[in-house]
Amino acid sequence: ASTRSCTICTCALPLSDFPPRPTARCAHPSSTCRPCLQTWIATALSRTAVGASDAGGGGGAAIRCPEAPGCGAKLGHADLALHAAPEVFARYDAWAARAALGREPGFRWCRAAGCGSGQIHEEGARGGAIFRCVACGSRFCAGDPRHDMVAWHEGETCGGYEARM
Repeated sequence: ASTRSCTICTCALPLSDFPPRPTARCAHPSSTCRPCLQTWIATALSRTAVGASDAGGGGGAAIRCPEAPGCGAKLGHADLALHAAPEVFARYDAWAARAALGREPGFRWCRAAGCGSGQIHEEGARGGAIFRCVACGSRFCAGDPRHDMVAWHEGETCGGYEARM
């Protein structure tokens, strides 16, 4: 047969409109056309917390093969890169990178408006209580978990800041 019916839109389409498989983990040929697979991915990413999925290696709800019942294979990072619309994948990829960095011990995000940078903050003699953003130069208090990453309270101890707040 030179055509196949998409299980989502039910259109009879040329075989070239279908990827070989939705994910490398699937054992079945795809019965979801490329446009419907793109929409499936975009919708699934928009419904998960901040667009995260296990596809990138951790956190959030997994994006699974749309061909149910029975498959349920997770779409991996490479599958999303292949099948998602470029702007959808770019958002996902940026979030996945941020999520991976955020899991690194000692990693802190700069809280300055518009910065979006982050870095490993070394506690102790080299890092101390002041987080200095290498991208924008903003300073934040990183010395007390009760008020972690608030604007640096110049000339005031963490205890004095806490008492004042």
